[in-house]
Amino acid sequence: MTSDTTRSGEPTERSGRQGWVESTRAVRWGLALALVLAALAVFAYWLAAGTHLSCQIVTVTAGGKATTTSTCGLPDVTDFIYVLAAVALLLLPDAQRLKIGGFEFERLASKVDEQTREISQLRQTVSTTINIGSDLINQARNGFR
Repeated sequence: MTSDTTRSGEPTERSGRQGWVESTRAVRWGLALALVLAALAVFAYWLAAGTHLSCQIVTVTAGGKATTTSTCGLPDVTDFIYVLAAVALLLLPDAQRLKIGGFEFERLASKVDEQTREISQLRQTVSTTINIGSDLINQARNGFR
């Protein structure tokens, strides 16, 4: 990992963010794995128990007569949406590019790094050009004397 510092030696904000992502990667991935394994364990328990743990009871009253129906079954994928959302939030800092439907999101850090490299190259080119120009002006002055 490269160290990003300002001219005064202070770390830049970007390096602090990258450091945070790098330093918490193992913890975040471990938590995401634990959440997925826990959800799979709960689902496996529901399958093995053979009981209908997810039931919906509906009571309809019509003409003074109440009819109650009970629909039971295993939980479906929508019951695990909270687990999927938590895992997505834990892993989001590691995502470089995210594509949802027709929309694509790219992490700005990669663009900022690219722009920083280009600015550094441009700064070097300008510095070299100024030095060469200065040398030529000094040589011309010395030639006229």
